[in-house]
Amino acid sequence: MHAYFEQGLCVNLMIDRNIIDAKDSRFNDKLGEIKNNADFYARRFQEDMRDF
Repeated sequence: MHAYFEQGLCVNLMIDRNIIDAKDSRFNDKLGEIKNNADFYARRFQEDMRDF
């Protein structure tokens, strides 16, 4: 996953070569889902590394 920023705001995500444009409202639910999953895995990684 790659994120592209303009003026401090994420404007595009590229996931498996598919570009999701934040300005396209059709992807609002998907962007929220991606953010929630990313937050979950980031926390899990930090916890796993702490235990390691």
